[in-house]
Amino acid sequence: MRRWTNRLFGMPSKVKPLAMKGLTRNLSSGRVHSLYSFTTVDGPGVRYMVFLQGCLRRCAFCFNPDSWDPMGGTRMTVDEILSKVNDAKHFIKPNGGGITVSGGDPMMQPDFLAEIFERVHNELGVTTCVDTSGLGHEEGWDKVLPHTDLVLFCIKSATPKNYFHLTESTIDSAIKFSKHVAKYEVPMRIRHVLCPGLTDTPEETEALIKFAKAQPTLELIEVLPYHTLGVQKWGELGLKYRLDDYRSPTKEERESFIKKLNDEGLKTLME
Repeated sequence: MRRWTNRLFGMPSKVKPLAMKGLTRNLSSGRVHSLYSFTTVDGPGVRYMVFLQGCLRRCAFCFNPDSWDPMGGTRMTVDEILSKVNDAKHFIKPNGGGITVSGGDPMMQPDFLAEIFERVHNELGVTTCVDTSGLGHEEGWDKVLPHTDLVLFCIKSATPKNYFHLTESTIDSAIKFSKHVAKYEVPMRIRHVLCPGLTDTPEETEALIKFAKAQPTLELIEVLPYHTLGVQKWGELGLKYRLDDYRSPTKEERESFIKKLNDEGLKTLME
């Protein structure tokens, strides 16, 4: 479903000191799951992708369950992240490209994330995008959103009951976060995983449409067909995968779901 190149595994815990003209040295650090030097499906243009470590939700269709542990991954400084992005700046900056930070959930590390975004803006001049389910709290969001150009908001489910079923957490912080995005007038794209019989029922579809129409900065809804690419990781971690009885949507199911959204005046994008 995602198109990646150049995944960087085995990042060293000790990296040579930053020696780039024009970039401020700072030792602020956080925990990083992985880096990708090229993605075209996580925001506008070509983007450098950073996955931060840590997530409190337990999403049934998560393909990175190894990113849940907040103490996992590799510790990196903001300088090290900026150095990586700077190396890719010549091909990500055109056409509104930049950096996208996902996870885990990056809002688990708001200070680290905010500093990355602020310095990327000020020192590299590229756009910033956060891919989040709205974890965290207002204090953290207040630090991140002023430096954010686009929010990719993974709603999981727009109904409280199914949200809890899918994530083992309540929908409360997600709703509060969406209101905060509106407060800061940050453009938003909703990400909705389309899983037949689970997230495309009449109740789910109606709730998603209602939620989307209430977002004043909404650009579009990204429809992400459910897949099982992360199942192997669940097994490797000794975790029981909870969606064995579900399948990916057919072409007809995808087109039917998108038509329902379009008929309500909502713009869509199929990944």
